[in-house]
Amino acid sequence: MRSVLMVVIAFLCCDGLFAQDRDLSIRAELVWVDSQAGSHRLMLSQLTGDKWSDPLAVYTSENFITTPALSTDLSGNKLLIWSEQNDNSTVLMSARRASPDIEWQRARKLNGFKAENLSPSIIVDSSNRQWVFWSSNHEGLDDIYYSRKDGSKWSSPSRVHANNDVPDIQPIASLNKDLNVVVAWKAYDQPSGQYLTSQRVFTIDNSSKSRYKISLRNTQQESISDVIMPGFLPRNSAVALHFPNNNIEQSIRLDLNR
Repeated sequence: MRSVLMVVIAFLCCDGLFAQDRDLSIRAELVWVDSQAGSHRLMLSQLTGDKWSDPLAVYTSENFITTPALSTDLSGNKLLIWSEQNDNSTVLMSARRASPDIEWQRARKLNGFKAENLSPSIIVDSSNRQWVFWSSNHEGLDDIYYSRKDGSKWSSPSRVHANNDVPDIQPIASLNKDLNVVVAWKAYDQPSGQYLTSQRVFTIDNSSKSRYKISLRNTQQESISDVIMPGFLPRNSAVALHFPNNNIEQSIRLDLNR
């Protein structure tokens, strides 16, 4: 009888851990930078129902950090990417929290790119692969680059667009109605003297789409209009609003310069 009871308890505990990791009641997450007295922290808060959790520091550095981005893949694994000053460069840093862990793994550089690397944007495709897009002046003027994670390895960075002589900045990644990966960004237009929107579509194979459409059934897509921002967000901070249960567009970059 005791052995049966232990099995039941173990089952309930494991089930509770699983439910916590895949808890659909976590509607949204906020990640932002808190800088005070030479210490820079990435803060995280989760929205359950209509209540935001108390802010939790998930990373601290003496270096200046900015433009955080957060993603959740179909297995519940989380990926956090941000820009951090390192010597004379601003590099992309990343940290991962594997399902069903509660601790974030040690932060590491995403790649060896130097110079200025800013504004990362992450999307999860129909094969459960994470893509990150960002702007970098690694080869001169700002261009948009991307890297894709296949298994445990990231691909070498590749330029999204053809080589040009104008700045390209602020990429935003999402999936379109055909479940292909889309990245849109601002490209400087010399004739008009303004930044205009450009985009590129990365086609995902049909077998992956078929599996992904199954996972989309009965999934509500949250948006910024569905949530009320908490009062503890600092002014003039880089903030990412993340919807972990969304499949089409998971993250929005917020401007709190008010």
